[in-house]
Amino acid sequence: MSLMSILKSSDPKCKEVKEIIKSVAPQKKDFKTYSGIPPFTNYEVMSEHKLTSSYDSGLVGTAFDYLSKIICAYYTNTELSAKEFEQPKIISFLEETKNKSILVLYKKIQNHIDFLLANKSNDLELNEEFIGGIILLAKLENLWRSGFLPVATKKDILKPTEKVVYEDISSLVKNFDNVFIKNGLIKPDSLITYNPRYSANIRVALGGIDADICIDETLYDYKSTKNHGFMIKDSMQITSYYLFYLMDRIMSSTVQMQRHRIERIALYKARFGQIEYFDVKHIPEKDLKYAISELNRMFKLGMPAQKIKDF
Repeated sequence: MSLMSILKSSDPKCKEVKEIIKSVAPQKKDFKTYSGIPPFTNYEVMSEHKLTSSYDSGLVGTAFDYLSKIICAYYTNTELSAKEFEQPKIISFLEETKNKSILVLYKKIQNHIDFLLANKSNDLELNEEFIGGIILLAKLENLWRSGFLPVATKKDILKPTEKVVYEDISSLVKNFDNVFIKNGLIKPDSLITYNPRYSANIRVALGGIDADICIDETLYDYKSTKNHGFMIKDSMQITSYYLFYLMDRIMSSTVQMQRHRIERIALYKARFGQIEYFDVKHIPEKDLKYAISELNRMFKLGMPAQKIKDF
């Protein structure tokens, strides 16, 4: 089980965890947008959802996650390498099953990413061939995460991707560039953690936890959904990432994510180019400490009560 599985589960224990998180999760009225447009309203659609399958939607979401991080690294002084996108289990699988041609392609796109980030010019150009390579990485990761990689055939993996997927990814990337780069939300000296990781203590207790990205004082969660309305599950998800970040801080964790002093949690709605954010200072301290204490109890993390009280 992972944090996402817990948030989706109807198991009694999981329900209790969700109620704890929900008690401090911001509601619709608590969010704001950088654009000044009321949050969760009928935004202008910048990237129309034309995908016809959940498989393609998942592919687009993962590929966009990769590309957005490449864009961030290209325009900042932060370090990012293709290793950040590498899944050792995928490499092992391709080597063990003698999928040499796929492994060669996998390594080729990794080298392309590293070359691109090491040789920056004024503007980043992402051509169709490069996006195709990113789609292959995304396809392999999604197959691995879903457990279908061992039964996927070479033909399945190398099957040409629909043109609409390329177009969708390109459109989402353009939106991201406009919102984060051209609007100056990301600056050359921005502090970025590309794959925010938590301590082993928390990862083991939850069975896995993956946040999207930390940029300066904001923890973001990307959403490529066509739904512009408020969904409490999205608020709970980003809030849970913040709560476990605080728990790591209380336990004096040295994971890279702790370089950030998170002041805001935010949802980036990629199809609308809108950021819905919440200032975490508005969570009552008493409620926050109670939620942390309860999660500590539920997951048997062994955090001393006095440490939580003094935090």
